[in-house]
Amino acid sequence: MLKDTVNTLKQTNEKVHILENDLVEAQEINEEREHIIPTRDGQNIHPNVKETSMYLQTVGVAEGNVGPVIEAVITTMTDGKFDGKLPSKSTQSRIASEMESVSNQYLQEELKGKKNLTVKYDGTTKSGRHLVEVEISTDEQKTYSLGIVETAGGTANDYVESIQEMTQKVDSNIMGEIRNTMTDRCTVNGAVDRELEKLTGNNINSFRCAVHPLDTIHKQCAKKVKEHEEGIWADGVKYPYSNRGECKSQSMIRAVDKLFHDSGSGLPKDLPHFLRDKGFGTGENSTLFPRWVGNRFNIFFVDAGLVYLYNEHIQEFFAKYMKPRNDLHISVNNALKGGEILPTLRALGLIDKYVTGPWMKWQATNHSILETNDTFEEVLANISSCDPWDVILGFNTSAFGTPVNADVKLNKLTASTEHDAKTAEVFGVLLEEIKDVMQRQLADHLPGGKFHQPSAALREEAASCGSNNISGERVFSHYDAKENRAKSANPEKIEKKTVFKVNKVRENFLAKKTKEEKAAIITQATKEGRKVREKDRERGRMLVRTMNEKLKESRRLLENREINKREEKEKVFESIIHHGVWETQEQIDNELEHLNKTKSIAALKAQIKFRQDILSCKTNEKLAVTKASVEQLKAHLVELTQIEVDEEKSTLLEIVKEPKSIINFNFNQKWGTENGDKMCSGIITGIVEKEDQDTEFCCEFDGEDEPVYQTVAEILTDITVGDMFIYT
Repeated sequence: MLKDTVNTLKQTNEKVHILENDLVEAQEINEEREHIIPTRDGQNIHPNVKETSMYLQTVGVAEGNVGPVIEAVITTMTDGKFDGKLPSKSTQSRIASEMESVSNQYLQEELKGKKNLTVKYDGTTKSGRHLVEVEISTDEQKTYSLGIVETAGGTANDYVESIQEMTQKVDSNIMGEIRNTMTDRCTVNGAVDRELEKLTGNNINSFRCAVHPLDTIHKQCAKKVKEHEEGIWADGVKYPYSNRGECKSQSMIRAVDKLFHDSGSGLPKDLPHFLRDKGFGTGENSTLFPRWVGNRFNIFFVDAGLVYLYNEHIQEFFAKYMKPRNDLHISVNNALKGGEILPTLRALGLIDKYVTGPWMKWQATNHSILETNDTFEEVLANISSCDPWDVILGFNTSAFGTPVNADVKLNKLTASTEHDAKTAEVFGVLLEEIKDVMQRQLADHLPGGKFHQPSAALREEAASCGSNNISGERVFSHYDAKENRAKSANPEKIEKKTVFKVNKVRENFLAKKTKEEKAAIITQATKEGRKVREKDRERGRMLVRTMNEKLKESRRLLENREINKREEKEKVFESIIHHGVWETQEQIDNELEHLNKTKSIAALKAQIKFRQDILSCKTNEKLAVTKASVEQLKAHLVELTQIEVDEEKSTLLEIVKEPKSIINFNFNQKWGTENGDKMCSGIITGIVEKEDQDTEFCCEFDGEDEPVYQTVAEILTDITVGDMFIYT
């Protein structure tokens, strides 16, 4: 019995051992299975693979590299394996088009039931293509990009159609809930807002960006600075080159920018190293000199202050460490050593510290547009009461009532110098210009403006409208970055990736969904992908047709304009031939005696146009010919007759005086045919004068049996516009 028990125990232990081995083996198999990652969900690509692909494409991974990147990350980080092939490059391309559906599902969820929406729109031209970007803001001050589309032009109709198209693809109810617009101050935007009112049937509150006035402030300040800089640089000395209409301070900023950033003529390594050794460029802001790529908002004033700050150090660098080696080095060094430009640079730098810099910081916080009213009223009052001397010799509060950062730059700008009086003068003038710009461009938000004291209803409607439309420019910057990485990429794909990224669709939408919800979203996007791609193709074809139609219309208008100009010249010649060329005041007076007032004005205008437009005679005094009296026209003509006609035009003048002088001259004349224009040669054989009819030239063309008769005015017009050349 004991023996049987022992045997039973042995058998039991053996079974337990087998089961333990089976369990270990099963665990190992299960672990292997857990590391196998599915690439398919039935016949479709697995939603997780699609989500990952979308994210990688939006952060800049090329479509052809998405698969290898996913595989490298999984195999390296988890030792996992895929149960099939990852999507190919062509499949990744289709996934890119499906991003639009995912983005739209997110926007539909976010905008569902929202009222009093604000539409933001902006346009730009890149590589000859006009792009329109549209956003929607809610009363939670959340802004969503609806997309970017290429249009055939930048008319109000183009903008309205773009807004309609992008709102319709998300939700047809959005248009009806628009109550506000937020744009910059382009003339076309007013027309766009009026059209939106007609389409929606709503009263649209047209708000304008509270940051874009900084662009106008730069332009106006640059003009005033240019006036103060007249004659400050000595003749015969090399200074930074100024573009046409540009103030010397701006040309100086551009030149110093090249010192910091141009690897060809500048010193992008040596100069920054020298300045950092001096203690500049440390702390939170390590940028020594923000790159100048044309004025945007505050950069003009920031960089002017930096040039003033680095003045002595740049001179020291060229004096002790590296002699100027090219025209750029020499011109910058000469300008700084002369010192004449320093007062304007200092004044511009102080504007940055007192007004424009605090303005940029203020706008970075999230304001409703109506919350700007009190702020701008306070700023305008502070600027109006500001004594320039209270600023240039030290201040600690900006025009916005905020503390001023007392950094090394401010210390330098407010340190007393021999140029204090000139700096105070320029600074005061610039404050007046800023005040003028604010009063004009922010009038709606200042006392007396239509938005200054908003009603409760207006506050409710405008709750969704922020203080600026800078978010649209950021969308364009994302678009630019993607386009620059892939110059030949499909623009529609770039747009879809941009919208997916700027709206943070993965982080704000997909990541918050359950596995089942996410699968449903991706599945719907897959189903809609084909329609999206077909819609993009059709839109591209329609854009080409529209642009062709616009080109034809432009061509037609140009031809009509040329025809009108030609007819106008021909009428001038007809008048001149009829009345003769008036060359002295006595002759003018004699001719006018025989004409009534209406005919006198017509004849005088023809004589003036002949002198100005055909003989190219110019006077210093300009005259509005269409509104001038007989005496004014006569005085102007007398002045024109005293101007000597150049040699080339004098030949034409002699022909006008004596048309018979070109009889027996050979000619080449342009004639239009079914196959285009061609030059025909011939000879002028005579002139025919008929009573009560225009005098005509008899023109015999080579190879033609019958002569062609053309009026003197027609021949002279052809010669003037370059359609006919005569020679002996």
